[in-house]
Amino acid sequence: MLMVRRVRSGDRDNLEAQAARKHWPALMGADFPRDLNAGGATAQLNHRCTVVRSCVPGAIIGAGLPPVIGLHHQKIG
Repeated sequence: MLMVRRVRSGDRDNLEAQAARKHWPALMGADFPRDLNAGGATAQLNHRCTVVRSCVPGAIIGAGLPPVIGLHHQKIG
């Protein structure tokens, strides 16, 4: 079964991280660095992610939705 069909609220099985571990090397190449301080394509992706994250709360509030309900990612370990 595809991982996407097995993901449940709270993602207790950490399927999102498992999928990302397979997705990014397949998309960007096996030597793609998973490092917040890396340059090049990684820095561009980090910047774009930051821009998107900064726009989302305003869009949520603008749509009249409560901004206190959301998804929280937490690095374990």
